[in-house]
Amino acid sequence: MPKSFRKYLIAFVTFVSGLYFFLEFVLPAEIGDFKFGAFHQQISWGFVAMGSMAFGLGLVNILFVHGGKVLRTQKNWGNSLALILGLVVMLIVEGGGFINAESRVASWQRIESWRLFSQKVRSDQSLKDANSSSRVEALIHEIDETITEAEAEEGYLSFKRIDGEDQRNALANSLKKHLQELKTAAVELGQGYRKIDGETAIEDEDTAFRDSIHAQLEIIALHEKFEAKAESTVQSAKDLSQIIYDSGLNQKFLSLLRNGIFIPLGTAMFSLLAFYIATAAYRSFRLKSLEASIMMIAAVLVILGQIPHGPTYIWDGLPSLRLWLLENLSTPAFRSIYFGIMVAGLAMAVRMWLSLDKSPLSLDEE
Repeated sequence: MPKSFRKYLIAFVTFVSGLYFFLEFVLPAEIGDFKFGAFHQQISWGFVAMGSMAFGLGLVNILFVHGGKVLRTQKNWGNSLALILGLVVMLIVEGGGFINAESRVASWQRIESWRLFSQKVRSDQSLKDANSSSRVEALIHEIDETITEAEAEEGYLSFKRIDGEDQRNALANSLKKHLQELKTAAVELGQGYRKIDGETAIEDEDTAFRDSIHAQLEIIALHEKFEAKAESTVQSAKDLSQIIYDSGLNQKFLSLLRNGIFIPLGTAMFSLLAFYIATAAYRSFRLKSLEASIMMIAAVLVILGQIPHGPTYIWDGLPSLRLWLLENLSTPAFRSIYFGIMVAGLAMAVRMWLSLDKSPLSLDEE
């Protein structure tokens, strides 16, 4: 494909994309029978996918640039090696944390599905082919499997006791109790369905009708009891899975990387930046001109109005003066600057939309 053709194709796609989002914002949701943004969600997902691809390309570019420095032992290759190692380690740890978080959520969502299953069985109980009794038996079997797995010290719903972990042990005991109560409620529900399935015909139609209504109300009450038990069990499972997740090796290592390395490095960087700002303020506040003098006087008044020593030892009207300076002088100035930035950003966006600006990644015509 000729470079000139690719250039015009990119400009055309950019213009159409920008025009679509502009019209989708300003036009009403529906114009008669025509709905302009009918596929807006799918289009947005497409742009999210493209952004993810761009992120991947950036990651590949980092590996190529800094990996090349390490392989060729160029200048400052040690910094590149530290960057790559940090990137790989964080990807592994964060990926492991994501997988563990998904497993933790799946552990209590399994119990939540039982409550939804009970609601489904209750809604289908009037159907002749609902087979509610067998479905409840399957539910009881599922609860038994969960209790067996928890007693075998597997997953995020483990009943394992650990010395010194009183909170975890208490939550494990609470979950065990809730699961046993939930199983009991499921067994009672199964017995209720078996009672209905085993009823014989009654000659007196009125008595049969009353018994049928009574049985239906009893089944509904048993379902409500089971679902209430399931809701409390879900909350107990959430608490236990969270504490097991937080005490895992992956989370401890991630906390070490964040709180032990990343945050202290960021604090050190901002500390150095604070000294740099202080020296810049000293250079700016030197009284070499009328503007510098006004700025220095205003800064001193604002500082004295902010700290408690100013109103206490100098003048009690300093806080009001500080507030007046900020509201009537500083805020309008910042708003004008912000307005100028927005106008400049709008102009730049229009130039990018119309492909009037030359991108550093664009291809020049030969």
